[in-house]
Amino acid sequence: MQYHSDFTIKKLKCRMAFKGYTQVPLRDYKKKHAPVAAMMTHKIFYVLLLTYALSILVVDVKSAFLIPDIDVVLWMAFPPGFTYKGNKYGRLDKSLYGTVQAAALFYAHLCRILMEAGFKRSNIDPCFFYYIQDPIICFILIHVDNCSIGTSDVKWITNVFESFKKDNFIFTIERPNSVLGVTIDYDEAQLSVVFSMSEYIDKLALLYVSYIGETPIRVYVPVKPEVERKYDVSILTASFEDNDLPYLNLLMGLMWLARNYRYEVYFACIFYSQFTKCYNREVFDDLLNVLLYLITTKHYSLSYKCDPNDKFKPFQIEAFVDSSYKENCYSCSFIYLNKNLIDVQVYTDKLYKGRVLSDTLQKTSASHSEMFGIFMTSKRITYPYNFLNEFTHVSVPIRTSTDCDPARFILENRVNNKRTMHLAVKFRYVTELIENKFLELIYHKGKELISDLGTKALPRAPLEAWCRIIFNTEQNVAVIDGSFGTIIIHN
Repeated sequence: MQYHSDFTIKKLKCRMAFKGYTQVPLRDYKKKHAPVAAMMTHKIFYVLLLTYALSILVVDVKSAFLIPDIDVVLWMAFPPGFTYKGNKYGRLDKSLYGTVQAAALFYAHLCRILMEAGFKRSNIDPCFFYYIQDPIICFILIHVDNCSIGTSDVKWITNVFESFKKDNFIFTIERPNSVLGVTIDYDEAQLSVVFSMSEYIDKLALLYVSYIGETPIRVYVPVKPEVERKYDVSILTASFEDNDLPYLNLLMGLMWLARNYRYEVYFACIFYSQFTKCYNREVFDDLLNVLLYLITTKHYSLSYKCDPNDKFKPFQIEAFVDSSYKENCYSCSFIYLNKNLIDVQVYTDKLYKGRVLSDTLQKTSASHSEMFGIFMTSKRITYPYNFLNEFTHVSVPIRTSTDCDPARFILENRVNNKRTMHLAVKFRYVTELIENKFLELIYHKGKELISDLGTKALPRAPLEAWCRIIFNTEQNVAVIDGSFGTIIIHN
């Protein structure tokens, strides 16, 4: 069954498939993996569309896995009751749905014809292709058999894909309304795009209606601060779980929302992922509160906007990082591209009685924990920098904001102190970035950073304050000190 974006049935279809589980490696297939675009690439793609004021299209390739030739000799038995010219067996000429290498062969085929058409493949993300020859700018992002396209000339790209028909390339071109469960509203005139996952939240609520009831209660925070403190760290060493509860399924559904655009529940998902081996009904009910919160706030949408003059300026990357130092050390980074939020990451070390369970490096102080967060953030910001630097310009140094001055001082000056005598050499990677003028650490004294969202459970007031920065809400927010990461709320 195929579904529309609102999860109503689009059509029913069936196709003959190969029993891929019978294939033997190296004999029946050589390569089976096809790359998938990184989550950050999807978001950079839409910032590029806005910056260059491009039109957006989606190409859906029909029967994609039947297009490329098979790369090995494969025979298959036809389904019972079906014969071809009296034969019950046949040799494959084309890759068939179900063959292990089908996705890899189609990706290789699509790469070849795109590069023959003049496109260049990104060295950072192999699913991204670009064509920049004045006056035409075109970006293509591949996701299996779908291509998201941003182009300055719709007629030109249509003709390019029409030329692919000689390779049995059958496709449809349409305007996108959703990608990967995310509803997209792209406004070319206003240079804005709005992302919403309300339909996905509705589907998730329907799956767990037996647990939350027909009329869910309103919840205003994904995790209350008292809930975070309620569970003792020793529960992590327990080994009990209620297999009748769909804890893992719910957690993965919530994590998909958090990784896409509902960043304010990211901390909650990381927090509850600690209990995947030791959950009970009490923990499951607390996890349900995250879903109830999303139902309460499902109207939240993330908006990207662009100044028309930005296309004449280098791209600007800015990051915010924060870390907490307690029984569970959390680090969080927010990364912006031209003031549009493109990436949020939350990292944690599970500590038990002074021992680190998930990392070989124990954090011994708040500054040590903050340095770890800065280190992880610096690795993340190199991705959009290297990605964009292939075909455009990016401003350096990249400003990274922190609220821990000792961490900034140690990283900038190649010093150590008694609290960090076993400072890892890897932190000097950050120092080299600073010395090479690639990274600049900015200290915000006594101010809350937006990255606080990923390091602790926030009460309702500060949580809603940050949500008014991230999402389209009616409340009024003022930006202070020239940084959109530190705020003051008007009464």
